[in-house]
Amino acid sequence: MDIEEIIDRIYKMPKSSLDKLSAKLSKVTYPKGHHILEFNKVETNVFFLAKGIARAYIPIDVKQITFWIGK
Repeated sequence: MDIEEIIDRIYKMPKSSLDKLSAKLSKVTYPKGHHILEFNKVETNVFFLAKGIARAYIPIDVKQITFWIGK
């Protein structure tokens, strides 16, 4: 699945706008288990998942409390 298909599933926008947005994006690949976001850190990037599943959790004591799972 390419980025235009991913964005189109979220919000349909004019082709010219989609082209401009797509030109500003780059594809990155991370291995399973990689942390994309860090707790208590402001992120300056936006991520779209093309493949795989992401889990958001908060570390509390020695546990991980999951509050979101997405694909």
